[in-house]
Amino acid sequence: MVAGSAVWLGGLQAFPDEEPGRFLPRLWGQSRRLWLPAEDDLEVAGRLLGFGGCLPAAALLAESEGIGTGGYWVWALEPVTFLGRAGRAILAPMSPHPVAEAEEQALFRAAQQELEGSPWQLARGRKRWYLLSAEYPDLRTVPPVSLYGREPLGLEPRGPDAGRCSALANRLQMALRAHSINQAREREGLEPWGLFWPWGEGRLPEVPPVSSWRSIHSRRPELLAAGLWLNIPVHEGEPAAGAERLLWDYPSSWHLPDTAADFAAGFRRWTAGRRTEEVRLLTGLLPQGGVECALWHPRDAWRFWRVPLRPGSRGTRPGNWE
Repeated sequence: MVAGSAVWLGGLQAFPDEEPGRFLPRLWGQSRRLWLPAEDDLEVAGRLLGFGGCLPAAALLAESEGIGTGGYWVWALEPVTFLGRAGRAILAPMSPHPVAEAEEQALFRAAQQELEGSPWQLARGRKRWYLLSAEYPDLRTVPPVSLYGREPLGLEPRGPDAGRCSALANRLQMALRAHSINQAREREGLEPWGLFWPWGEGRLPEVPPVSSWRSIHSRRPELLAAGLWLNIPVHEGEPAAGAERLLWDYPSSWHLPDTAADFAAGFRRWTAGRRTEEVRLLTGLLPQGGVECALWHPRDAWRFWRVPLRPGSRGTRPGNWE
């Protein structure tokens, strides 16, 4: 991506029947428009931050928790639960600290024992566990945050090494389910702890990518962890007026009635008095894959989402992330 600021509207998504390249122009209808290829949110994040592909979220999150991952391929084990709804199993995040600290430590030691003699190492973070491997499996997973509230059938890990890695995760889950702590919880009518959704696979490059961002504004843990590893200041709030060369992740769902107005107000405050810097606006992941991108210039004043302008004669064209 060229130098300048970028706003990632992760919650702005087209309908499945929307024609590729027509979504963002239909809402805005201004300036140059590109379609950028990406398979999921982690690839969008990785491209924006200069990783050249999927963001190694698990390794970044582990590093932010003080777990050294140098040279290791890392997989995050996210604690989840399944809720029964209308005859379906709906994926949901596990409530914080469902078991006592001593109980989780005992379960972690049992999981480590299960891995003895294998090439895998297990590390325990504050919110999730991590599997580390000196080998580099070839697989791809879906981040759990994009699946919460849905039935994840058919969205399990895929790729040449997905079978053996999934078998390992299932083996750990079965061992934890049989542990005396979880057996006692089930007898008391409590939910057992130790069901995971693996995600964020990858390893960190030996040399961190060079990024032009001066700050990152996001609530996504993996983006904040990436900023810390890349030595870029990170903030959870919206950017200050006039700030330049920043990445602003605005994830709110645009199906909510107040989102457009809230974003408009924040965007106006941030761009007030701006004279030169152009801003790239990116949608969330489209049903057909990839994201749409449009270029905002100070001379455009405020146009985004204000009026339903139709696309001009210049259509959207395929682009790249460089």
